[in-house]
Amino acid sequence: EGLATLTLNRPAAYNSFGGPLVEELLGIFRTRETDPEVRVLILTGAGQAFCAGGDLEYIREKLSGPAEGRNFIKRVGELARSIYHFRCPTIAMVGGVAAGAGANLALACDFIYCSASARFGQSFANVGLIPDAGGDYFLPRAVGRARAKELMFTGALIDAATALEIGLVNRVVEADQLEQTVRALAEKLAAMDVSLFLPIL
Repeated sequence: EGLATLTLNRPAAYNSFGGPLVEELLGIFRTRETDPEVRVLILTGAGQAFCAGGDLEYIREKLSGPAEGRNFIKRVGELARSIYHFRCPTIAMVGGVAAGAGANLALACDFIYCSASARFGQSFANVGLIPDAGGDYFLPRAVGRARAKELMFTGALIDAATALEIGLVNRVVEADQLEQTVRALAEKLAAMDVSLFLPIL
């Protein structure tokens, strides 16, 4: 019916990013970019989290130096750009924690629908990093400069109600209604072919 669902599937690691997952996702976005049957893409996570951001264990153990670290961050940034510039509408379906790069990948989508139990955080400051995956671009445009600074500088984790209040998400529903609500939106967008609007928004 024109819908594609892409699920981050590392639930034991809260769907955090290591190099293999980033490369696999980039490959999927490249192939779906030219797939005429996909008119709406839904991005979600398996288990209790949407995405906890970078896999710190992978970063510590697998990246041998600054050059590899920079390349990893660059590839995550390319993933955020792939989502943001995708040729058809994208919906982040957030059923748990979206932190760090995970929060910013959700922000790269055109819509964020979340469950009432979802949490969002710019957790970079807590581990001595600056926001990546487009966060310094997406977040101020979503919530304003002052709110973005507060979230980035403190690394605070906010609940779904607060995220809705400040404009970070589009809609909050109960967990058992999330998939149904997102699918209804996706079907409507697919039927209307609103991809024509994407280049101007």
